[in-house]
Amino acid sequence: MRRFDSFWKMALLLAAVGLAACAPAGQKGASKGCLDCHQEYASRFAEGNKHQPVAMQECGACHRNHGLIGGLYLKREVPELCFDCHAEINPARANYTFPHPPTDSGQCLVCHDPHNAKQQALLKDTEEALCLTCHDAAVFAGQHRHAPLAKGCKTCHQVHGSQAPDLLSLDKEALCASCHDLQRPVHREKHGGYAIERGCTDCHSAHTSDRAPLLKASVHKPVKEGTCGDCHDGADLGSDGLPAADKESSCYSCHGDKETEFSAEDTHAVVREGRCRACHAPHASDSTFLASQDEKTLCFDCHTFRFNETGGQQSRGIKGHSPVAGGDCLSCHSPHRGSVGQNALLAASPDRLCSQCHDTGTSVPTYSHPPMRQDGCLACHQPHESTEAGLLVKPQRSLCADCHESVRQAMNDTHLHRPFLTGRCDACHNPHGGDRTAFLKGEGAQTCAPCHPKLEAQRRSPGWHVPFTAGQCRACHQPHSSGQAFLLTGEVSAVCLQCHPGQQPAAGMTDKHQNCASCHAPHGNEGDHFLLKSLPELCLTCHKVDQFWEQGAAHAPAAAGQCTVCHDPHFSRVETAFDARETCFGCHNLSPAELTKSHGGMRPGDQTCLECHDPHGASNTSLLHPVGHKPFMDGDCAACHQGGAP
Repeated sequence: MRRFDSFWKMALLLAAVGLAACAPAGQKGASKGCLDCHQEYASRFAEGNKHQPVAMQECGACHRNHGLIGGLYLKREVPELCFDCHAEINPARANYTFPHPPTDSGQCLVCHDPHNAKQQALLKDTEEALCLTCHDAAVFAGQHRHAPLAKGCKTCHQVHGSQAPDLLSLDKEALCASCHDLQRPVHREKHGGYAIERGCTDCHSAHTSDRAPLLKASVHKPVKEGTCGDCHDGADLGSDGLPAADKESSCYSCHGDKETEFSAEDTHAVVREGRCRACHAPHASDSTFLASQDEKTLCFDCHTFRFNETGGQQSRGIKGHSPVAGGDCLSCHSPHRGSVGQNALLAASPDRLCSQCHDTGTSVPTYSHPPMRQDGCLACHQPHESTEAGLLVKPQRSLCADCHESVRQAMNDTHLHRPFLTGRCDACHNPHGGDRTAFLKGEGAQTCAPCHPKLEAQRRSPGWHVPFTAGQCRACHQPHSSGQAFLLTGEVSAVCLQCHPGQQPAAGMTDKHQNCASCHAPHGNEGDHFLLKSLPELCLTCHKVDQFWEQGAAHAPAAAGQCTVCHDPHFSRVETAFDARETCFGCHNLSPAELTKSHGGMRPGDQTCLECHDPHGASNTSLLHPVGHKPFMDGDCAACHQGGAP
């Protein structure tokens, strides 16, 4: 309890110190103003137009007092903080039919500085510069400019939201009429004698144009020549300015040569039905061929795709073919009627269309992939969108397995090549065809090199294992899968014995001497016989026979790493009994008399050396085993042996 009280006393003391620190000198308990500590803001906020709380030095209107805690904290997040005072801008309250996207998403600070600015309304930059951060400047770069544009965007547009499309301050026709007297006779004269009171932007650009008087880039010939009567009849005008009976056939009055062709069954549906204005503007357009809207989006009014959801948000995992994603539909399709014999309004056969952009490398292949040769690109690829890389119709391995049953069977093996496991058949194979069998991307190791750069560098070293340096990877490894580790074609020894049959281990050997890779580097190295380590270190990794080498006596051949002087490392020949004449006498070439003399007058048998001596090392120079029969250890052989050959 006393410790608890001490804690709170200390906390109260720190709080008191903090409050005193924030009080001006001579005014005990009074709070400092923000500028007392943040003097750098006084000069920064002194110029230009000031936000009212800044001008009144009421920082607390937006910011929390932070006292001892560093940092700057707003009372509420933007835009709610802004809407506390500017409620009339809140889209939810103002009920804008068409809110400005930054306003609708609460990004007030995209345009406004919260403290002060040189521009009116605390704008961060000039009105025009701010608008052009989001809107394409090319729209405003024409030779002829609409006069209101010089007065700024707000002449016609609302900045936060509007009840009219395009954030216009009035309905489009009413806005034009606010400057242009549409009842003047001269206005009728300029429009072929027709009283045009609406649809001004059907022909005229609202901002700039390279054509006078602000006509759009593409103008219908009758409009350009002022022969409105070619399409319009002054009597009995329908709601769209055309006689009700002529809506479907008016275009053919000039384009009659297309009427029969456009009546065919394989014609675009809107064309066959005579709904030309579903795609074309009747007077003028900023797009070529009088397209009623941007050609990049026109087709998407009827043809929707998963990759391009409403609002332009990219669907997760869906990839669009680049011409489709870019709205360049006409690179493959004809807008009215496709090429003869082609479906889906295709301008040419799918293969010809694909080859315009994609070099499939199959112009003169030695081997061509049957699906490519027989069925074309669409046998494996989607033309518009796919969840798979390369716009494949399904995952690559599944697609290949449809024709290659061995692929499906190989999946049951215990060891799978990583490209095969991840379904990347094209990592090694050219799926369209090529000049090598199995459509491999390279000869021998050239196919493996991109994924195994370290091995490729080693492969170029002289003197390494011949199959490896020759790039004969498949001499030892399976390309897709195997029941053996490292994708070997069989057990290690079986693989090696294909080229080294003379090293066949003796029957019954089951230890590591059956596995060549226990001692040898399978690809090779700079050592003798490609050993993993030099002798005797290699043998000592398994055989702990060096216990007396530091303190004692080592058998000279063993310590020198001459293991193979006594041992056959491959056990190709295993004797049931040790024969000193073949092993020990190779170095210790003693005559029978000398051998008898050195053994207390008794000659040992030819197979008895190892009964007394350790062949690797011992505590004494005689290399005797450390534990022995006392008479023997005392040199008293006569205690047991009566003489003669034992």
